[in-house]
Amino acid sequence: DTIKIPIPGMPKITDIYNFYKNTSSIFAVEGLGVKLNGFPVPNFYTDEDELYNFPLNYLDRDSTTFKFSTITSTVVPFLYKKQGYRITECDGWGSIKTPFGTANCLRVITTQYSKDTMVINAIPISIGFPNYQRSYQWLTTGEKIPYLEVSGTLFNGVFAPAQVKYRDGIRIFIGIKEQDSELALSVFPNPSLGQLIIITPKNSYSIQAEIFDLQGKLVLTQSLSQNFEVVNQHVINVSNLAKGLYVVNLSTPSSKQTIKISVQ
Repeated sequence: DTIKIPIPGMPKITDIYNFYKNTSSIFAVEGLGVKLNGFPVPNFYTDEDELYNFPLNYLDRDSTTFKFSTITSTVVPFLYKKQGYRITECDGWGSIKTPFGTANCLRVITTQYSKDTMVINAIPISIGFPNYQRSYQWLTTGEKIPYLEVSGTLFNGVFAPAQVKYRDGIRIFIGIKEQDSELALSVFPNPSLGQLIIITPKNSYSIQAEIFDLQGKLVLTQSLSQNFEVVNQHVINVSNLAKGLYVVNLSTPSSKQTIKISVQ
């Protein structure tokens, strides 16, 4: 992540990392590492944020506190603080299936209730706001990350999902290979709203265009006529495709080219 505050003198914040501690009794966040204008700066929790207390068993419910603040220095013209408490509860168990496989799991709900404060020394001004975050996690004993995680914000008791992550398998696109050929001089508009225009140079062969979805399924194929002109324009109708990301594979008997597109 990169954060750049549009205030004179504010440093650019990059390379944001959380640091965790894993023991037989807890799994906790103990620090935050960032780079301010390229210089690494460590920040520590004065009260660690315990994400899990071990052992985790069905119907367990724990409440823990946390407190964090960035370092105070004349070099850093602002201060970020957060403190509050976390409730973690195990509300279900069973099995879960994703493209990665099937495994026994425990469902864990972890909710962060915190008040965050940003203090800008240059103005000076102090801005405080509530930061309520919730995550539903399906944990297994064999993996170090959740098989499935649904996370988002909590406002007035209503959960608003913002991100879904799940354990996936390796996907192999049969017949698609990245090469340095230039069958297409230009592909536009990208994102496309219904038509895809491919500009190709003069070529003695017709070009086969194949469009795959991200699961490797062939969803559209079209032959681009032989290219007798120095610059040739071909139109592919993609209005029937569902919105999302696709891979266009262009090929002749001697060359291949892969292009990623978005359909909106």
